[in-house]
Amino acid sequence: HGGVRTLLDTLTLTSTYAQLNLSYGTLDTNNQTLNCDFYSGSTSARTLILGASIWNCIRWEITYVTGHTIDAGTSSIRMTGLGRFQGGEATFNELQLNGTSCTIKNVNTFATLTRIGTATRTDSVIFYDDQIIIGTLTLAGNSAINRLRVETYPRGTAVTLTAAVVNVSNADFQDITGAGAGDWDLSAIAGLSGDCGGNTDITFTDPAAQYWHVDTGSWSDPTKWFLATDGGGGAGRVPLPQDDVYIDANSIDSGGKTITVDMPRIGKSIDFTGVLNSPTVSLSNHIYIYGSLTLVNGLTYNHN
Repeated sequence: HGGVRTLLDTLTLTSTYAQLNLSYGTLDTNNQTLNCDFYSGSTSARTLILGASIWNCIRWEITYVTGHTIDAGTSSIRMTGLGRFQGGEATFNELQLNGTSCTIKNVNTFATLTRIGTATRTDSVIFYDDQIIIGTLTLAGNSAINRLRVETYPRGTAVTLTAAVVNVSNADFQDITGAGAGDWDLSAIAGLSGDCGGNTDITFTDPAAQYWHVDTGSWSDPTKWFLATDGGGGAGRVPLPQDDVYIDANSIDSGGKTITVDMPRIGKSIDFTGVLNSPTVSLSNHIYIYGSLTLVNGLTYNHN
């Protein structure tokens, strides 16, 4: 209670739910490395001096804005797993979000904010509140099919990301407003950009209709998609959220074919009108469609 506590070595807490709790006084991490969660739930005067520390954690939570002071120094907070960051409206140097699903609460300020996706198709970063990045904002999905979803909570609520520099790849956005000096023209970024709706002041990749042709395969396989029916128009792409999708009379050439839907966001309007030979549509994940879904008789639909 009160006083100053200074770390003299690396701090690692390994027991389940172990966390470092700052309720009163001053904690100086003294440039040490910390491997534990952090919680500050008091309204009493308390100060955290981070220096050049690296702090590895899953949860970082300041639940009350009142009473706390943070000296961020050149520190780096690095979150893994289902990372949950509640910054208490403070200013931080670097925040890295390296897990599969990460949330950020409170209106915080960062020198750099980095979200790097993993090799999974359900990665996300969820913003509850506006964020200010005075340096570089990086939002990078793992690949063109292992995409990062950038969204808000609750859905339908706009959140503004104000950034001096914007670095985005392999990402889809929903309910995000782009602001600041950074370039929010994402139309030609690596892996292209997906528009799930509700976004403002962001330029996305132009929508393009995608046509399935002609065999059993996975939704995530770009070789199955073309820009016109019957394999015409040139090579297509795995559909983005703004792309209309057609599985039509030229999409399935014989019976016994299966389309495996292995992407979470499968397009805007999905239309099976005219499809022949009674294909099976199989999926085992939750899917999102951003327009309409037109089904026809004769389809077999499997959801595990």
